[in-house]
Amino acid sequence: MSETTPTPPPSLADFASFYLYGLTSNPYQQSTDLARFGQLYNLVIGEHGGVGLASSFHPYQLVNQAGVTVWYAAYAQLYAQANRAELFTAMAEEQARYVVAPPASFAEFHVWPDTRLTSQENPVFSHYIPFVLPFLVRKSAAILRWDAE
Repeated sequence: MSETTPTPPPSLADFASFYLYGLTSNPYQQSTDLARFGQLYNLVIGEHGGVGLASSFHPYQLVNQAGVTVWYAAYAQLYAQANRAELFTAMAEEQARYVVAPPASFAEFHVWPDTRLTSQENPVFSHYIPFVLPFLVRKSAAILRWDAE
């Protein structure tokens, strides 16, 4: 009988962090429509395994008070699953895509030393507020949809 050692799950270094950005009047919006976020992931990223977050964020919400990024939080949510080996394998072999809801700790603003995105420094941001839609994509040699088109 041969012993097989299970393949360890990938680390965060096996993923690339991407995002879409724009301007809105309300940057922190969450959605329960996971299918729509999955469609958005497919339109932007294409046939690549990875994770989308079912929320938009102000840039000052991308890193919480503990220094954890929304991308790391998405990875950690999948890593915490009992079937994580199957999830990560499906991302690599079947280009599976998942959507997760961000932890509540990302609702708070954490203003960086660079305050150029505040309305006090740039009054335009009191009307047009930046938002970010983050994606965590499994690294591969294949070209992402937004690079191919």
